Parts: sequence; structure tokens; C-alpha cells
Amino acid sequence: MDIKQHLAQQNIEDARQSIGRVHRKLLQEVDINRLAQERFYGTITLVAAGALVLSVTYLGYLKAAGSKPVDFYLLKTSWAFLVLGVIVSIFYHNFHTAYFHFARIREYVSKKKAHREAALNEIDAVTVIDEKGVKWTDSDLRLSLATEISGYGNDVTWNKKREDRYAHLYTWAGRIAQVAFVLGLILLLCFAIANA
Repeated sequence: MDIKQHLAQQNIEDARQSIGRVHRKLLQEVDINRLAQERFYGTITLVAAGALVLSVTYLGYLKAAGSKPVDFYLLKTSWAFLVLGVIVSIFYHNFHTAYFHFARIREYVSKKKAHREAALNEIDAVTVIDEKGVKWTDSDLRLSLATEISGYGNDVTWNKKREDRYAHLYTWAGRIAQVAFVLGLILLLCFAIANA
């Protein structure tokens, strides 16, 4: 094997190995990030639901004690924010999962495209023989690689659009969940203070 062919094979192998590195990173990141996000937004959901239950209990206590609750609009608004926080927290998980899925698929397909581009760039120095032992002609190989590169390019674009969409959705869902949760608790506290 001459030096040019060896370098060509090395370039193709480097591109293939980069696919493996991205795939391993994908597997590690997905689990770690998913668990952290689930814990955080799961906690918001549980605490907001708990605050709703306790506020209903507190309202029952006020009525049983013969007190007429004042500033009832604070309680209603608090409930609305807490329910919004619970709902958006639940959807956050779905948006976040979809974002990671499309982001990693886009990255993976990008590496596969780069692998095919490396093969196309080194086509003059490489001989390709299929499983039947037939040697590919340069023109057939170029056409096959160009077709694959085009297909991978379309896949990259398709996944990138969905990645961007879900990135915005999960980012805004997270912000809304956090703000709704905090506002719901503040209004609930204001209602409790007004009725103390």
C-alpha cells in the first residue's frame, strides 16, 4: 500500500471514529441531563400540587372557623399560576426530550455526512470492492457517495429545524414553569398573610 492510499484510508477511518465519539457522548449526555431535568421539574410539579392541596385545606379551615376569607382573588390567581406551573412542567419534559433527540440525531448524521465527504475526497487513492468481489468504478462510487451526502444533508436540515423548534419550546416552558411556580407561591403567601 502506497503512502497516498494509506493517508486516504486514515482520513476515512478518522471520520468514522468521530462518529463513534459522538455516539458515545450522546449516550452519556442523554441520561445525565434527562435525570437532572426530571428531578427539577418533577420537584416543581410536586411542590406546586402540594401547595394547591394545602391552600384548599387552609381555605376549609378558614370557613370552618367562621372566618370569611378576604382577598379571595389572591387565592384564585395563586391557584391559576400553580396549575399553569404544573402543566407546563409536565410538557417541559416532552419538549426537552424531543430537543435532545433531534440535536443528537442531527449531530450523528452530520458526522456520517463528513465520513462520506472524506471518502469522496480520497476516492482517487482508494479501491472499493463490494461484498461480491466486484471493483467499483470511480464514477459509480462518486455518484453513490454524492447521493448519500445529499441525503445526509437533507437529514441534517430536517433535524436542525426540529431541534431549533423544541429548543425554543423547552426553554420557554421551563421559564414559564419557574415564573408561574414562584408567582403562585408568592400570591398564596399574600393570601395567607391577609387572612391571618
